[in-house]
Amino acid sequence: MKSSRLQRKFNHWMGLFLLLLVLISAIGALGVVWMRQQVAGAAYRVKSLEQSLIEVDRKTRSLDAKIAAAHHPQYLKSRVGVTLNPPNDHQIVWVSTEDLHPSKERLLRQPFNVSLDLAFMDASNAKKRYELD
Repeated sequence: MKSSRLQRKFNHWMGLFLLLLVLISAIGALGVVWMRQQVAGAAYRVKSLEQSLIEVDRKTRSLDAKIAAAHHPQYLKSRVGVTLNPPNDHQIVWVSTEDLHPSKERLLRQPFNVSLDLAFMDASNAKKRYELD
């Protein structure tokens, strides 16, 4: 009788152990599948970002080529036409060492204006803007 009771207890614990083993294996297998899904999703996002980066790089190279063409002397001559002449004496600005290190009061009197669109600046506006009296 004792051996029968001991046998049932052993079978009970062995069944519980096997159920726990199967449960842990199933959870591990689901974890592996989930991780693979995450890796596949991350790979898809990386590929998408790489394609976007390639497109941005292509556009940047295209814009660099347009800017280089816009700075080319032949293009500038064709855009400005016959109005491109050497500067007159009143258009030349001579810089002295005092101009290189101006005083604070002089800096505050002179506004600082810069056009950041030098490549596509309109020549007629540029002449008016930079013409000195």
